[in-house]
Amino acid sequence: MFHIKYNQKAADWYYEKQKPICERRIIRNLKRLNKEKPRPSDVIDYIEYVKTNLKKILIGRPQVLMDIDKELQNKYPGFYKNGLIADSKLHKELNKIFNYRSFSKDRDFAYVFTAKSGVNVCPYCNFEFTFTVKLENGETVIRPELDHFFPESKYPLFALSFCNLIPSGHLCNCIIKNDKEMHIDTHVHPYIEEKGNDFHFISYMAVENDELKLKLKANAESGSKAENSINFFRLNDIYQSHISVTEKVNDIFRAYPPEKLEEEVCLLKEMGRDVTKEELLEILYREFIVESPDEEMLGKLRQDMFREISQDYEAE
Repeated sequence: MFHIKYNQKAADWYYEKQKPICERRIIRNLKRLNKEKPRPSDVIDYIEYVKTNLKKILIGRPQVLMDIDKELQNKYPGFYKNGLIADSKLHKELNKIFNYRSFSKDRDFAYVFTAKSGVNVCPYCNFEFTFTVKLENGETVIRPELDHFFPESKYPLFALSFCNLIPSGHLCNCIIKNDKEMHIDTHVHPYIEEKGNDFHFISYMAVENDELKLKLKANAESGSKAENSINFFRLNDIYQSHISVTEKVNDIFRAYPPEKLEEEVCLLKEMGRDVTKEELLEILYREFIVESPDEEMLGKLRQDMFREISQDYEAE
């Protein structure tokens, strides 16, 4: 739901680290496959393609990965069924080359990877922290989980792809998403969508019980992709537990409605303090003025609630 800026330096670092590992596995697998009888020529050709396009596979952006997937489906249709690799032998060979289990077991490398990503809040929900923490003595404490946007079990070719390893929280990665499939044509991908361009929050009073509610509304630019992602991660339901943010904004508004705010501005001026209405609003709603919502916990919610309440001040 939130944009992750593609970090070219981090991607280049990742490629330099992963390239020799994957190349060794490719060479070893090709050597073994060439000795098999009968010789699995199509599998060997497929892996030769992987070898030639290794850089694109490891650090290509999401659309590049999908272009590779489409090209391979057209080139080797016999390996695929319903758009996924159905050949067990090829699947097994790709799992050996792009071994995510080996990646995740290398704690030091995984911690450096997530630290370089610079993602501190889950891009799917914006309310789970995804900090990478390492002590001064080098001991690792915590790092975010890594979600495969294209599931590892269904897309083994992209199990180690930089843009397919999304730093995320436990709720979104393991409880909600797990092995379920999303696609860049139908859902928001963090490395594709424009920052803050997918949806916004609105608050309303539920008619049936006069209770304050929150709703995430997809913006016209993103349309069904944002709506699908909102529903996929059950954000409308989950965010009701964060209604206190909206309640706090409303409490401040009740204490300082537009006419009261004007009175305070006049009073301060009489006391010799030249404070504008805008400056006083910034003081009152300081914690809700968010410049980078994707970098702060509940940043988008706080930002949208302030924008919503600001309209009431501007209407006066």
